[in-house]
Amino acid sequence: MFDKKFETICLSLLINGQKYNFIISYNPHFDKRNEHLSHLEEMIGKFKGGSKTFIIGDLNQDLKSARGELLDSTLMSYGFQNFVSDFTHQQGKSPTLIDVVYSNDSSLIDKVSVIPCPFSNHSFVSITANFGKMAFSNKTITARVLNAKNLALIKEHFEKNPAIFELIDLFEDIDDKVYAVNELL
Repeated sequence: MFDKKFETICLSLLINGQKYNFIISYNPHFDKRNEHLSHLEEMIGKFKGGSKTFIIGDLNQDLKSARGELLDSTLMSYGFQNFVSDFTHQQGKSPTLIDVVYSNDSSLIDKVSVIPCPFSNHSFVSITANFGKMAFSNKTITARVLNAKNLALIKEHFEKNPAIFELIDLFEDIDDKVYAVNELL
């Protein structure tokens, strides 16, 4: 599910037979904090109680100041804990912690690291999650060979037929675009 207003993506993944939920959200401005918090509560409610859930994102509420108290206390009331402890954003001389990783199961988080980013005032936030021992099974995937020779042939074809891109752009749906490429190649 995707919500355009708060740029929120909610998804569930089945890993080793266990369902994990992810709410990945962006709050565009501190002034929208109450509306965004209601939105997060609605998203939490969409997942059944007792499910293992992560809330990740730039929520624009500084957890190292009074500006983040409402967010933190509300999510704590749902059983969530924030696992980011270092500042994640630098605005002038004032560092803030606005990029968060919450989970309602502390056993899921092995490590969280905050790494400075050379091209942004936000730091990278890296998570090492514990989903248990991964069960692997052998699978065979049959596909066309995409080696250097075939890539060169595809490149040559598109160079000789640039109108293909114009035709593909006529379609809005990605499935229609893929179908067109397959038919035109």
